[in-house]
Amino acid sequence: MPLADYLPLLQELSNDESVPKFATHLVYLTKSADSKQLENGIAHSIFKKRPKRADVYYLVHVETTDDPYPAPTTSRTCCRRNWCASTSA
Repeated sequence: MPLADYLPLLQELSNDESVPKFATHLVYLTKSADSKQLENGIAHSIFKKRPKRADVYYLVHVETTDDPYPAPTTSRTCCRRNWCASTSA
């Protein structure tokens, strides 16, 4: 699902003081390597049943490998922050 579709909803939830704040910084690990996509499970977790209100939401994609010592000429990303939307109070 396109992340852009959820940005206004995340902003609205973050600013909605009628919803109890779940955390100031909420981090989700994502399997999606595409930073423009939001997994259904993450959207469900944030918005369904008990919405999770936070000041900042992070989607983090971690690439894992079985090779503990990559060759010096190989460039690997071991951790990358895909998206962060911050709200102003």
